[in-house]
Amino acid sequence: MSLERVQIKIYGKPTCYSDSGPTRRVRVWNAVNVTTFFSPDEVWQALEIAYLLVFKNGHMTWEWLPGLQLRGFAHPMYFAAGYSALGYFDVVNTPLLVALPKIQQGIVAAFADFFTWRLAHVLFGPKIAQWTLFALLLSWFNFFVLPRALSNSMEAVFFAASLHFWHRKPAKFLTSIVFMGLTIQLRPTSAPIFAMHMAFSPPPRHRARSLLVQLVLVGTLFLAGSILVDNWGYQVLYATKHLAAPPWSRYPFIAWNFVKSNVQHGIASYYGEHPWHWYLTNALPTLLGPYLLLVPLVARAWISHPVVGRVTVGTVLMYSFLPHKEFRFLACIRCS
Repeated sequence: MSLERVQIKIYGKPTCYSDSGPTRRVRVWNAVNVTTFFSPDEVWQALEIAYLLVFKNGHMTWEWLPGLQLRGFAHPMYFAAGYSALGYFDVVNTPLLVALPKIQQGIVAAFADFFTWRLAHVLFGPKIAQWTLFALLLSWFNFFVLPRALSNSMEAVFFAASLHFWHRKPAKFLTSIVFMGLTIQLRPTSAPIFAMHMAFSPPPRHRARSLLVQLVLVGTLFLAGSILVDNWGYQVLYATKHLAAPPWSRYPFIAWNFVKSNVQHGIASYYGEHPWHWYLTNALPTLLGPYLLLVPLVARAWISHPVVGRVTVGTVLMYSFLPHKEFRFLACIRCS
């Protein structure tokens, strides 16, 4: 069977968005079969908080305490919806309590593959898209990390979707901006990456003013919505834990709290520091594995669409200046 037929069999035709069933099955199987442990954040920043929101029982780490409030609720609420369904159907004390979040995350991973494949199809054509799909499915990093309940995995979905809708013909800039807002709400550190992307791939000049208005409106809506949702989430947590929150901690601006704590106060460094070249000399060779041999071919593809290479290189350089580094931080540029 040819690679093109494998591609269509798993993902449907390139122009089809409706049938994502085969896509989900590939990554759901992947998620269910990953039973190892990778990062504490896949529990403490997502599943444990979701469980606490729904069942009013569980552990809350220091990041969620009054006065700090470094995490938002957009990510854990996705899993809280699944837990709520388990409670509604009274199947909490069953294997579904463990299996359902894995299934949900498998769906997230499937859409990460899908939009990355579609982006490659738009930028480089069907042949390179076929090989992109092949590389996605055989990547050990994707298999090991994407099916985990990490915000970086969901960030990879929204980031790839935003780039896809920005570059497709005809472009859907408003849809791209919405996915951009979802990404930044989930991971504020992605904002400079999108700024780089728009600088390297600006919209047509006759659309610039209207897109600026859309950016401001969508950004304002996401900011207001996230503040309201996060305020509700923290009130639920504090009421459950019987914590007294100071009045000024209501309606938190999570992105600012995150940047202030990690950049200004350097809290992230508490979890380890690496030299500036760590991503180049350690992370990328590890993540790419045997694909490292294909870097010259990828560089040739970047010549036809230099924006991909510029955003990739710019992202790696930007993260290299931060003292705290992790493999999963590069998940957003997996589409490169």
